[in-house]
Amino acid sequence: MPVDQVLGFINEYVEHHKVKCLLLANEADIDDEDRRYSRRREKVVGWTLAIESDAGTVISHFADALKSPGARAAIHKNLSGLVAVFEAAGGGNYRTARDVLGALDRLILHADARLAQCEAALDELAPFALATGLELRNGALSESDLKNLSVAQVRAVDEMRRRHPAVNWSNPIVPAEAWGRLLLQGQFDEASVNDRIGVHHLVVGAASTPSWRRLWLWYEARSASELDVASAGVRADLEAQRITRAGEILHVASCALDLASKGYFIFGDAPIRSFMTAYALRLFDAGTLDTDLEIFEGFQTGAYDGLGFTSKDDQEFIAFFEALHSLVAEAFAMEIRAMGPSLMANLRAGRWHLLTKAELDQGGVREVPILHNLDVDEFCDLVMADGAINNTLLIALSMRYRSHVADGQPFEIERAWLLDLRDKLLARAALQAPPFAVFNADQVTDRFDKIMRSFGARAEIAD
Repeated sequence: MPVDQVLGFINEYVEHHKVKCLLLANEADIDDEDRRYSRRREKVVGWTLAIESDAGTVISHFADALKSPGARAAIHKNLSGLVAVFEAAGGGNYRTARDVLGALDRLILHADARLAQCEAALDELAPFALATGLELRNGALSESDLKNLSVAQVRAVDEMRRRHPAVNWSNPIVPAEAWGRLLLQGQFDEASVNDRIGVHHLVVGAASTPSWRRLWLWYEARSASELDVASAGVRADLEAQRITRAGEILHVASCALDLASKGYFIFGDAPIRSFMTAYALRLFDAGTLDTDLEIFEGFQTGAYDGLGFTSKDDQEFIAFFEALHSLVAEAFAMEIRAMGPSLMANLRAGRWHLLTKAELDQGGVREVPILHNLDVDEFCDLVMADGAINNTLLIALSMRYRSHVADGQPFEIERAWLLDLRDKLLARAALQAPPFAVFNADQVTDRFDKIMRSFGARAEIAD
């Protein structure tokens, strides 16, 4: 029955039978585009009482149900700020707020125990967790946006930062990506969470913070004595070659360039790009330069480890970034080439699953271009022996490329090796006696058709 007809029915009792009626309704759910309901309501309804929940009372109630004393205390202490976050994110959905606070409770309970004991860290974490959680759940923020939180470059992130100006986005207590995985996938990345907690100055204190991070944190403290201490720590760590990760090296170079532009020179008269390039080369020569290339994917966000590069637009910094990227890539290539003999030994032992296993530290090479370093004839011996095709090995080879080269990367470098392998297998098949010659040639052709299709149109098979 249309709602205006319902009111007309009720009006019959009010006007003619003098009956007092109590109406309960959620007006937000009533379709009133033609104002038929509004016009009828004005004539029928005498008094209106609006019932609304108090966000502070509800959030406080959610806090009381949490298991972690630290979580409960942080929420009660920062209640007004959390209410502001809730309302700025759109408000209304208390179920989502309860779920987010529940995830925060779980994080605090299972993370490094020092977090639960650090009031200052929890005071920053609570509004950060609620803001990102609500924005993720209501769709204003995507999981891929989380890597950009420390640098305002993405529209969704910019808008969220404006909605929540009181939240500290520049140096979160836990990695935003790990918090997002816990919220959206239920996965607790204990290693990355505890790694961040273990170096965060609010938890461990400035003296126990890595020198490169302490130098970056000077921008928050702006203390002259702290800058001198942080700079001395960086110089000592560089002298001892203790800073080996590319992201950390980039932060040192970035801060040094920015401070130099303001008249403060960490390395004296030495040109900063030359100084840092020479340092990276020493690590390279010593074999201690970290070879994690994923670090460079984050450069598009201008940040590493939750901290933005202070000189991300400086041409000197960009030039150093490119030089360091090349150096790390070469170190990684050398590391992979050195794995070749052990990989062949494992394949001879029948451990073909390593071609589809992702864990590099366990011998897996699914995501690593390496096969072009192997001897094609030796690999042929593994695929074809005593007139038979090792179909299990060919299937593993095919699975290696199935979901990783849609755009021709990162395995484009293996394409020529694969075509050479195919041609040599076909040549060997042609020399075999019937029926093996035809049977094996058909198997090789069919399997390599599927493999090469994984490379897309750019990698069509050459005859």
